[in-house]
Amino acid sequence: MLEAIMNRRSVRAYTNAPVPDEMVQDILESGRWAPSGSNIQPWLFCVVKDGTRLKNIAAFSPGMMSVPPLAIIICTDKELAFERAGAFGRDELSVMDASMAAENMMIAATALGLGICVLKSFNADGIARILKTPEHIRPEFILTVGFPEKNPPAPKKKALADIVFKSETITRVPISPNPFALAATEGMPKSLPRQPEKPRTTAQTPKPIKETVTTMGISK
Repeated sequence: MLEAIMNRRSVRAYTNAPVPDEMVQDILESGRWAPSGSNIQPWLFCVVKDGTRLKNIAAFSPGMMSVPPLAIIICTDKELAFERAGAFGRDELSVMDASMAAENMMIAATALGLGICVLKSFNADGIARILKTPEHIRPEFILTVGFPEKNPPAPKKKALADIVFKSETITRVPISPNPFALAATEGMPKSLPRQPEKPRTTAQTPKPIKETVTTMGISK
């Protein structure tokens, strides 16, 4: 598995050979078994093989350098995510889940000897019209899949020493304009000095604020 992770590349040029259905099935199964926040599983996977439809998708996707033999569009059910976890589920968890499903699919495709690339640079409304999805089903990622014409070289990665640390060994902290955010860092006071309060007059007494309640929803 580690070998597949390290060999994965963003492949953007493919041969004309079709991807066997058995391989497509394995890739989809890998996505289905991805982790999901609160097990909502908001994802839907749309498999596109038709050449005309693939060309239409490419027209709305600047990140698609060539028309692949196969595309998998990972969509999320925003209505389901909102029902299960509110705005947080709709706006964040659903995208996180789709990302993890995409990663599973990319690793599976690499292990099968396929090339694959994940795209986020596309017009979501245009893709939704091509797929004829309802309003609450939103495209999140496009995976282009096929047999690679060539495998790109490995990109340069940061060394582990540059990205792994223990909390007790941190010597640098980001500068923040918020003094409370720095209060827990070394050399900073644990609390800030209190400023003396000025006595309020009758005219300075704040009026009670009327509570406003709003509801959020997603149309079908």
